[in-house]
Amino acid sequence: MGEAKRRTESGSAPRKLNETHEPKAPVNWPHGHVSVEITDSDQGECVCVTIHGQRHYLHTTTFAALLAMGDQKLNEWLKSNPFPNLRTVVEATRKGNFD
Repeated sequence: MGEAKRRTESGSAPRKLNETHEPKAPVNWPHGHVSVEITDSDQGECVCVTIHGQRHYLHTTTFAALLAMGDQKLNEWLKSNPFPNLRTVVEATRKGNFD
């Protein structure tokens, strides 16, 4: 994992952000890359999304917004992607077929 820096809105000192990238070869795809779990009832956030080992605890509304925005961007990408085989794999994955 690398680190990225950016200025805050006020222009103050940069804040460190974690950044991850896909491995060169899939490792236990998709479960080795991403998982989603419902959190225990004593936590303020309701969903835990883990991407490449980085946990992100989200409220359901944030998770729903992430899904909607991701789906919108994926649709844009599918329209412009010239590789029909890759498009077929993405469509199958959207339906929950991870094989």
